[in-house]
Amino acid sequence: MAELARIPNIAGIKEASGNMSQVMETARLIRGKCDLYSGEDALNLPILAAGGAAVISVVSNLAPRKVRGLVSAVSDGDLARANLLGDELLPLAKACFTEVNPIPVKEGMNLLGFRAGKPRSPLTVLEESHRNELAEAMKACGLEVK
Repeated sequence: MAELARIPNIAGIKEASGNMSQVMETARLIRGKCDLYSGEDALNLPILAAGGAAVISVVSNLAPRKVRGLVSAVSDGDLARANLLGDELLPLAKACFTEVNPIPVKEGMNLLGFRAGKPRSPLTVLEESHRNELAEAMKACGLEVK
């Protein structure tokens, strides 16, 4: 990562390993050389707090204002607000990965009233139990489920 960060046309590195020890090591190695982006919705808050510049987020498709609020809260140094938003978003992040991406988020867009349709083969529709979990997580996050 340190070598990649020194390449002039590399602006940032997406970290989606799910391993916070690895995230912290990557942040240490690239700090000041290029940006670190969270690619793991469940870890957006700690990655941002560790110096992450932004997020590459699945959840932001369903709750863009809340995800933007989280990024802004960390950027503003308002960790109390960031923690509140992180607490709201975490169940939604978990629900968005009960099955392989993009199956849950596509169904989430349908639940919001967008006509996203069904996933293309070889992907399948979201299992009913996961659909219920997603709908409940969306409602708990303040989203209007249709």
